[in-house]
Amino acid sequence: MYQQDARNKEYVTFQCELPEAKSVVLVGDVNRERWRMPMRRRRGAWEVSVKLSMGMFLYALEVDGRATWDRDAGRVKACGGQDCSLALIA
Repeated sequence: MYQQDARNKEYVTFQCELPEAKSVVLVGDVNRERWRMPMRRRRGAWEVSVKLSMGMFLYALEVDGRATWDRDAGRVKACGGQDCSLALIA
């Protein structure tokens, strides 16, 4: 799940509930640049806030070293054929 950060509208907060996970990383492509953002466990969920412009953002979650799509956001196929999730930032 993602939402605009209430304190700073330029940031989007990604959250997921994975109670058994030991580590979660948000992996995404922005302007053809691939990056990884470690998520923090807060209030029973994993979360990270990232600065994103309006538009589409393809991402995946790396849970304990294994890539997966975000089951709360849904699954799409990226150009390379891998499963990922799509965030529409407005």
